[in-house]
Amino acid sequence: MHLSSFSILPYLWLLRWAVFVALPLACAMPLAAQTIITKTLDSTGSVGSSTSQAVISGNPAISYYDSTNQDLKYVRANDASGTTWGTPVTVDSTGIVGQYSSLAMVSGRASIAYYDFTNGALKYVRATDANGTSWGTPVTVDGAGLDNVGQRPSLVLVGGNPAISYEGSSVLKYVRANNVNGTSWGSPVTVESAGSWCGYPSLAVVNGNPAICYQDTFNEDLRFVRANDSTGTSWGAPLTLDSIGQVGRRLSQAVVNNYPAVSYLDLTNSAIKYVRANNADGTSWGTPMRVDSTGNSSSDTSLAVVNGNPAISYYDPTNQDLKFARANDASGTSWGSPVRVDSTGIVGQDSSLLVVDGKPAISYYDSTNRDLKWATMTLVSTPTVISVSPSSGGVGTSITITGTGFTGATSVTIGGTAATSFNVVNDTTITAVTPAGSVGSASVQVTNPGGTNAANTLFNYIYTIESWRLENFGNAAGTGNRADTADFDSDGIENLLEFAFGTNPTLSSTGELSMSGTFAAAVFGTAGQPILKLEPSANGVDFRSVFMRRADHATVGLNYIPEFSADFTTWTPSSTPPTVLATSGGMQIVSVPYPHFLPNGKKARFNRLRVTLTP
Repeated sequence: MHLSSFSILPYLWLLRWAVFVALPLACAMPLAAQTIITKTLDSTGSVGSSTSQAVISGNPAISYYDSTNQDLKYVRANDASGTTWGTPVTVDSTGIVGQYSSLAMVSGRASIAYYDFTNGALKYVRATDANGTSWGTPVTVDGAGLDNVGQRPSLVLVGGNPAISYEGSSVLKYVRANNVNGTSWGSPVTVESAGSWCGYPSLAVVNGNPAICYQDTFNEDLRFVRANDSTGTSWGAPLTLDSIGQVGRRLSQAVVNNYPAVSYLDLTNSAIKYVRANNADGTSWGTPMRVDSTGNSSSDTSLAVVNGNPAISYYDPTNQDLKFARANDASGTSWGSPVRVDSTGIVGQDSSLLVVDGKPAISYYDSTNRDLKWATMTLVSTPTVISVSPSSGGVGTSITITGTGFTGATSVTIGGTAATSFNVVNDTTITAVTPAGSVGSASVQVTNPGGTNAANTLFNYIYTIESWRLENFGNAAGTGNRADTADFDSDGIENLLEFAFGTNPTLSSTGELSMSGTFAAAVFGTAGQPILKLEPSANGVDFRSVFMRRADHATVGLNYIPEFSADFTTWTPSSTPPTVLATSGGMQIVSVPYPHFLPNGKKARFNRLRVTLTP
């Protein structure tokens, strides 16, 4: 064919494009918060130190010391959640009694072990009814004025009978009742007395046998000892769990995920620490870990298992607040951020942690007002993010986040930037609209009162038309003169085509693309409008339709469709896939052969490039 009969200009003049656009929808953003409720349960005189909690006949109850009258007191809630509470009861008022109380349910009745300061003795008393409105005659378990024994008792059921560990005039002691009610008691056992003062004992049943965590006060070490039998008649050799610095005060023991564990104070580092055994018997222990740095030395701790994970309530003497920390896992290998439960005045001493109606509840002393207080919390687990759909997009992309713990979410970020909007559909689903972000992977993170999920790479920012609008127009919305079919710079080239061809939509220009070299060795010049180009070939002339194309066109949803026509009415797409001639800065110069004849046998006289966008 003799090409001189063809004119290139008509083909360039007849280039036209079609535009198809879809836009994301915005979402609303509800918010929720964690609930902490505090109550003053007794404010008559100076009351509320030496607290101990237990569930008595289904409802939470507290034993505590009335320092004004120097009596032992008890109060129980009227319901399982602790919404309302009954009238406090004085349990023992003979002498100075009630310090270091320890409350437990014994054979269906509330029972308390406590210190009789007047007689330097360990005492025990059991209620005569299920709710603890009336009480029996206290029993002196050890001491009776002969020795100063019975401080810091820890009351637990051992083999069905009540048992108590306690400080016994510089030694560690243990005693168990002869019956299920505790009306008579066996002979006290000295568990350790080897040249040291043993303090802060905490008793628990560990793999069937009683075990005690305590402080070797002389060496200021944390220690553990377990009985050789199920009733505690003989005891094994003590183990030192932590001896680095001054450690082991204000401790609390519990069985955590089947193994014994203990919370305690590290006086040297002013820290709350936690350590757990490596086996069920407690013959081997893990490495102690720091839960919080309180900045002072008198933090009481109380350890319990809350919703499957260990948790600690404690006093922060630096800020004079009550705090709570819960582990992120069932064994306590890592811990969440501490929660400030009460910060009104000087509060939080002598705390006791208990699970009440599925929620953590803490009894404690309000030193400012000299009252007994109680707090309960609604915990929110740290969110997890499992997947994001779609997993890629640009600014303004509507995404669905799937995971857990989304109820009460307070923020959603993508790549560290707050989502334009988000909606908590339910506990496992959030919908959100992405903000502007840098091209590449981005972490999708949800925050609720329980914390923030771990970083991830679940979303990938691509350079969408919304990103392009934001960069060039300062707004991602495709409305007004920013619409894809609009012409922002009035140069006759619609906005979508400026995006597709890599040209500046704010600078009026209709210039063509430029390239040098041959089709086989093209060199990228400048972005611009499509051209027709020919060059000699072995068979005569190589004639092509040449146009700009984004390298990421498939990802962003751009389709470039070269078409040919004989009559400017019926258009036929090119039957040959485009060939990439050159690439630069995310743009490609591509070409398709210009056919001499169309499938219907007619000459191809006209050429156009149709561009569509499918987000």
